[in-house]
Amino acid sequence: MSVPPVVSWILTARCNMQCPHCYVSAGPAAPGELCARERREAARKLAAAGVTTAFISGGEVLLLDDLDSLAALLRENGVAVSVCTNGTGLDEERAARLRASGVSGLSISLDSALPAEHDRFRGVPGAHRAALRAVSAARNAGIRVNVDVTPTQAAGRSISALVWLCEQAGADHLTVKRFRPTGRGADHSADLQLPQPEYRKILDTVLARVGRTSILLDVQDPAFHLYARIRGADLSALNRCAADGCMAARDWFGLQPDGTVTPCPLLTITLGHILRHNLPDLFLHSEAVAQIRDRRRRRGRCGRCVHADVCGGCRSHAWASSGDLLGEDPGCPVPQELCQ
Repeated sequence: MSVPPVVSWILTARCNMQCPHCYVSAGPAAPGELCARERREAARKLAAAGVTTAFISGGEVLLLDDLDSLAALLRENGVAVSVCTNGTGLDEERAARLRASGVSGLSISLDSALPAEHDRFRGVPGAHRAALRAVSAARNAGIRVNVDVTPTQAAGRSISALVWLCEQAGADHLTVKRFRPTGRGADHSADLQLPQPEYRKILDTVLARVGRTSILLDVQDPAFHLYARIRGADLSALNRCAADGCMAARDWFGLQPDGTVTPCPLLTITLGHILRHNLPDLFLHSEAVAQIRDRRRRRGRCGRCVHADVCGGCRSHAWASSGDLLGEDPGCPVPQELCQ
């Protein structure tokens, strides 16, 4: 295995919001961000290395003037493009331009079914209304719409209400993301991290709704499919995202705003630079990549787990919590007694 087929490309840290859970610590642009010309060079290198899908995010990428041309370049070179946004800059005209540039998927962040809760968490009045407007605009433009939510102590715990809202808004997909204490989230972890019993209730709610809603449900957590299997869920009804556990350096990798290549967008370990190094070499010769891919080298609870072959534990959560790339995943929702 050389370069993973999917890149999560954080184009910029520039954003019109400063959400407390943001793993990019978005706000102002980051030092050394690639310019438009360098981003185009990076896009060509990604395609040449065999990348087939790019999730383009920020920050808020709709603030960039070259987003459309960059998406078109990726698409022309055989890379499917999805864009992640908070929705505040997306109207019917902007959505149509994205579609014309080749964008096939749009992920829109929605932290709550309740407008006041979402706006308070985002710190921007009207953000909830703007997100729903963006869902409608994208749908009308023919772009598949995914809604992202990261449940925390502050927002996003009512998954049933969000499923209903996504159905009413016409979204295709709802992705529940596990909170990781990275970026700005590390500074607010004590206030945001859900206790495990409450997080398991959210996973159980998702499993109870799978197959009983018009939208596709998914949880971005490497232990979710294992958790679902233990709960006796019908795995055929689940999306395949993270079905084989931690995706870092296996199924996807991160590309940071300054061109730094990382094993995962949430894992701040530098493998090299997209413009200065040969991308396949970074994955073929990196000790960090070898460690991540070999799940037999895990330590702690993940090292003792009998399910390592289908999970491996979240490497970004382990790294953020202990500084040990091979350490145990403290956010694993599977009860410890079921891992022995």
